[in-house]
Amino acid sequence: MIATCRRAAALMLIGLGIGTALAAAPTPAQLQALQALRLSDPNTFLAQLRAVEAGPPPTDLLLRDQLALLSAQALALESRFPEALQRADRLAREAADEGTRLRAAALAVNVQAASREFLDGQKRLEALLAKVEPLPDSAVRRHIDLVAAVFYNQLSQSEIALRHADRVLAGNAAPVERCTATVQVLEARLTRAAHQLDDGEFDAVSALCAGGSTVVSARYVDVLRARWWIARGEAGRAVAHLQAQMAALQAIGYEPLLAEAHAEFAEALKATGRLDEAQAQTDALLALSAGLPSGLPLLSARRTRYEIALARGDDRVALGELQAVLTAERAYEDEVRHLLAAYEAGRQESLARQQALALVEQRNAQLVLDARHSERTTTFFTLLAAPLGLAFIALLAWTWHSRRLRRRHRERLEVDPLTALWTRQHFSQQAAAALAAAERRAQPMALVLFDLDHFSQVNSQHGHLSGDALLAAVGAALARLQEPGRHFGRLGGEEFAVLLPGAGLDEGLAFAERCRSAIAAARATAYDGRAALAITASFGVVSTTAAGYRLRDLLANADQALYRAKGAGRNRVAAAVVVPVDGSEAPA
Repeated sequence: MIATCRRAAALMLIGLGIGTALAAAPTPAQLQALQALRLSDPNTFLAQLRAVEAGPPPTDLLLRDQLALLSAQALALESRFPEALQRADRLAREAADEGTRLRAAALAVNVQAASREFLDGQKRLEALLAKVEPLPDSAVRRHIDLVAAVFYNQLSQSEIALRHADRVLAGNAAPVERCTATVQVLEARLTRAAHQLDDGEFDAVSALCAGGSTVVSARYVDVLRARWWIARGEAGRAVAHLQAQMAALQAIGYEPLLAEAHAEFAEALKATGRLDEAQAQTDALLALSAGLPSGLPLLSARRTRYEIALARGDDRVALGELQAVLTAERAYEDEVRHLLAAYEAGRQESLARQQALALVEQRNAQLVLDARHSERTTTFFTLLAAPLGLAFIALLAWTWHSRRLRRRHRERLEVDPLTALWTRQHFSQQAAAALAAAERRAQPMALVLFDLDHFSQVNSQHGHLSGDALLAAVGAALARLQEPGRHFGRLGGEEFAVLLPGAGLDEGLAFAERCRSAIAAARATAYDGRAALAITASFGVVSTTAAGYRLRDLLANADQALYRAKGAGRNRVAAAVVVPVDGSEAPA
């Protein structure tokens, strides 16, 4: 169950910041105590918070805002999402302290993720990340990075989740933050490379999260471990582990996490032939399903019940369960569509933000160049007061030097130094002009978009200098495919694009296959000289025949095809599918 435990992970962060249980006006120390109680005993936390709310409100405005944030987080824990979102939004606008406003905005993201409103949650998260990007390491910054790690793990974007979790671990993280970040790293690795994990890593995370202050995270690791064993074909170990931990999971009273545990337990029991016990676990899960926005645990339970009925030879029950499976599958497919739409929206917004930052950098570089130019102009006019011969020589030298500076500056803006391919900005300008000209001549063009597979692993295992060497090798391989009229560009990181003139979809697919073979054959030496590095790439191809001549539309359709190529196993080429006006799907 690759995407399981998402819901529980989302709510794990709701409540990183609350406190007290007395009927008197709460003090800062009492609020901090309640914050610790949130992760160790959710039921007691809710009861004590209600006692605080029934007493006198704090006189200090900052404490009043903190208590209001706690109340909103409690509503989210009780799955009262509309009320929680309304209070979080109000605090994000009106709280007196910037830290409280940011935490309230982060809570709104968590609430929308927990209620599966991923598209709106993605937009909120992108805006929030833009606000905190320039901030130094702090509790608020780490909190928002944790929110992002959880959110992107739910979108199955494990590389982005890892980046945010790693940033928390690189800072001055408190024990509860370190535990939560490490759990997110573990889940991301389980999603993308489960075969690389071992029991020792799960033991290390469990030890890190052991203790009363992080009991929810510790139990979450138990569920992740069971899922890993089931995926490895060791269902018996998963059964024994969940049997030992189920009482602790039930004692927490954390329904989303308990539902995930029941789903994993039922699957493991079914795999070991203990059908009656598996059915009992699905009964327990279905009893919780009304309060679970996520369709995945419910779908898992329905599939298990259907397979149990088949194993028992009960065709009548199996037919009824099959109908329930189909209903649950439709609900989950809708959820996945929202996930993909949210990721695509966030990707486009992120790219736009990167382009804006690149434009600012370009303008700053131009200002520096203009200042140097002005300085040299002043020097030149000073030299005019000298003898004519000396001034003329100075003029020639200044002109030559100025032109060289401008040429170097232009090259830095247009050519990526690692791959010798065009930069994103220059590629976009040239490609847009080429597409406009092709449209006027009614000439087809094809866009090939590709992304290096698991490139981040090269950086993490061999260092960024080794990654740079591999990028240079990829650039050299692509240079051998250069022909007049072809536009090659590095769009950023490990993403590249090629615009092919006069090419339809078939020609684009054939060229993408040549690129794929050339990249797979490329080699580079690790920085320490001990390893030969290789890489593969996944490709998405689209033509103007179906997608039109706007670069933005071509990139969006090619990116969808690239996403399908990665989902189908990577190191392959996929054609984009464009939905025309009549509603039928056609290859692009």
